[in-house]
Amino acid sequence: MFKTRTIKIRNFIQIGMKLVNNIRGGFENVINLFFSNLCAGCDGSLTYGQKHFCISCLIHFPINQSQDPSELFWGRVPIQHGVSLLTFEKGNSTQKMLHKIKYKDQKQLAIHLGNKLGTEIKSKDWSKDIDLILPVPLHSSKERSRGYNQALLIAEGVQEVLSVPIEDGTVVRTVANITQTKKNKFERWENVEQVFKLAHSKNIQNKHVLLIDDAITTGSTLEACIRCMLAAENCKISIATLAIAK
Repeated sequence: MFKTRTIKIRNFIQIGMKLVNNIRGGFENVINLFFSNLCAGCDGSLTYGQKHFCISCLIHFPINQSQDPSELFWGRVPIQHGVSLLTFEKGNSTQKMLHKIKYKDQKQLAIHLGNKLGTEIKSKDWSKDIDLILPVPLHSSKERSRGYNQALLIAEGVQEVLSVPIEDGTVVRTVANITQTKKNKFERWENVEQVFKLAHSKNIQNKHVLLIDDAITTGSTLEACIRCMLAAENCKISIATLAIAK
């Protein structure tokens, strides 16, 4: 009798749990119907179970097929390897993603895309040689006003895949330079020429460092950061970004 009663109680609990899950699922569907999340690529409504991107945007994801970002730095600074996940051009979905990451507090989107970037990096043989991940720093005043450094969030997403430490604070940004958006190549270089400082050179001595940023256009910001890092003895640098200008 005791065994029969136990079985009945267990069945009752299982039925109750299923009922709760069904109610929860129905409630989430109602919430999604009226307050749906928007796709980071097209701003369309996401259906239940979709995360960050709709099916259409995933199918037409602007994956970078051929551009090697390290080639931008030939004759400028030594780069071991380079990866850029997406192509960027005016008006495409990558531009929308980057805008949301930088200005719309989309932290989870940055980490999610960092995961995808990390997966792409991990597919490369050289990824096994990476010792540290270093995000391009923001000036402290800009980070306070924005609330975060998008490069650090992307780096956290990459770290989840590569399982190597992040070295944040080794390079600091000493000048809160103005936006690069409307500057030409020479003006971009002037704008960032001396804004980085190597605060702790020992942290990257004899290390292969993966330098992370959100996007490359002319490469002036990354170049300035790399020149600063090369003051550390036997520091090898590879770069990875979410996007590269097409």
